[in-house]
Amino acid sequence: MKKPLIIIPAYNVEKEIGRLLDNLLEYRDRLVVINDGSDDSTLSIIRTKGFFVLNNNINKGISFSVKKGIEWAKSKEYDKIILMDSDGQHDPKFIPRFEEALNYCDFVYGNRFGKNIYLPSTKIASNMMAALLVNSICESNISDVACGFKAFCLNKGIENIIDVSECYSIVYDILLYSLCNQLKIRSVDISAIYYPNELWFTRIDELIALLASIERFAKKEKLNKLNINVMKNKISNKKNKRKHGIGLHTVEKLVLQYEGFLQTKIIENEFIATVIFNLYKK
Repeated sequence: MKKPLIIIPAYNVEKEIGRLLDNLLEYRDRLVVINDGSDDSTLSIIRTKGFFVLNNNINKGISFSVKKGIEWAKSKEYDKIILMDSDGQHDPKFIPRFEEALNYCDFVYGNRFGKNIYLPSTKIASNMMAALLVNSICESNISDVACGFKAFCLNKGIENIIDVSECYSIVYDILLYSLCNQLKIRSVDISAIYYPNELWFTRIDELIALLASIERFAKKEKLNKLNINVMKNKISNKKNKRKHGIGLHTVEKLVLQYEGFLQTKIIENEFIATVIFNLYKK
């Protein structure tokens, strides 16, 4: 039985990709990097390091790049996939844990919210919003819905979902499909690497993709209760007004106010609506 293929979409990560690939040498024979039209030296670094790369001539986005990697995996008869980010946030030391977990389930997600793990408050708050929405819709208790470090078994359903994913929505589509179809799911606690000299924020495009994915899977009555269309409009209107995603001063207040949300299994829609409103009203 083949071990999982590791797929890494990469776009303009010349500062990080070399260090990441140096730590992935033992996986080089079952790893493919998708260079997504980078206009820096990302592609040349990948080739210099001796890793197999599929190249997009222009930037196509993460969903397109993952689809390309999946098609290549199928052509080589891989039936299990591990996805990693290319910016160095994901530590390769956790790969064996994903592989082990995938022996017993269909989908494995990385959980950055274990004990004694540091995350920037912007990441905590944006994931809080995403988790509240997903858990409300799917009646689940997923702690980290947006982590890019994940693994899954290829089946027709997941392949079909990947085929219709657009932009950032693939980050959420595979998870929501797995939840809504009651696939076996496990998590692996990971420590994400955030370099202190860099600004970390959640892109507004990612939030729009989350809502698009929710629309794809949620029942109409749920969408109406959560005012998904209203949220999409509010976020879209802010897209041209903000250079970055979520304001730090706002999310810090939210984190302090709702820091126990991950332990809450039953969350009322009114609570979710309050969090979203407070997050985007300013």
